[in-house]
Amino acid sequence: MRAQFRLTVDLTDAERYREAYHKLVDEVGVLAARNELAESEADRLSQFNAEILAHNNPAQRIVYLDRIRRELAETKQVRCFLPHSRVGWPR
Repeated sequence: MRAQFRLTVDLTDAERYREAYHKLVDEVGVLAARNELAESEADRLSQFNAEILAHNNPAQRIVYLDRIRRELAETKQVRCFLPHSRVGWPR
């Protein structure tokens, strides 16, 4: 009887760890997606920066800067709406 009780307690503990593990996996997925987005944005901004420096025309620089600002704002909005859990992550 004691062994059965102990197994029940151990099973309950294991279930709590399993739930915590799945929450961590979901959080890692969200963080990985945010990191990927940030890295791609950094690469794109670096390319735009190189384009800006290549232009001697101030009006063209303004156009590029405006485009960068708009895309950065759009990216921030997308990042805010990233799901807090990832569908398709293994459980």
